[in-house]
Amino acid sequence: MEKNWKVSHVELLEGGTHFGFVLYDQKGRPCVSFGYADDKKAFAGRDLVAAALREVEQVLGRWATDAVELPKEKRLRLVRVTGGAPATP
Repeated sequence: MEKNWKVSHVELLEGGTHFGFVLYDQKGRPCVSFGYADDKKAFAGRDLVAAALREVEQVLGRWATDAVELPKEKRLRLVRVTGGAPATP
């Protein structure tokens, strides 16, 4: 049985200056983390990612994805990334 992609809850990031969340794949592996300057932006970003996952699953004919809270020991320590060139296809 294939599991769904999941979005973690918004948390205060390491250093205590930013908020963020993590997107996990079907196997529970972290794929990407998102960081924001304040909690309102982080919650809005998380809501958009969760909505996008629900839309994808509707298109694919699967059950809707629920956001889940992972146990503390399975959560990633998020760090802030700055700079860098944009990704190229």
